[in-house]
This record gives sequence, C-alpha cells and structure tokens, in this order.
Amino acid sequence: GGMGEDLTVKVVADSAGRLTMPGTPFVPPGAPATLQYVGGDTFELGGTHLTFVRERGRVAKLRVDAVYALFVLKRQP
Repeated sequence: GGMGEDLTVKVVADSAGRLTMPGTPFVPPGAPATLQYVGGDTFELGGTHLTFVRERGRVAKLRVDAVYALFVLKRQP
C-alpha cells in the first residue's frame, strides 16, 4: 500500500508460541516474519520496532516504528 491507504497486519503465534506477522509489509517477501522479543511489550522485525499498546489491560493498538515512518494501528475485533 501507499501513503494514505489502509494498512492491515495480522499477528499470530506459530506452533512454537513465537509471534509472527505472515505477509507483513515490513520485511521483503519470503523473509522470516518472526518477531524478536526486545522487552516489555516491544518486539523487533527486520529493524522495525513493534510495541503492543494496552488499554484497560488488553492490547488495543500496535505502534510500528519503521524508522522511515510511524504507524499506530488499532486492533480490530
């Protein structure tokens, strides 16, 4: 997607319990999309920092700091 377009990402746990982002735009196609734990609610993927933002104890947003851009994505039910 380009600037101003909707961006949807999916975060899932794989069979080993690691968080992954299949089909993510934050790494090249075919590259591993396994999130590396940094600390707290923050992970890294290909140089991009991803922080899960909690509201009332539940993850409500995903803050994506991709160096060249900052996205705050709202959780969809």
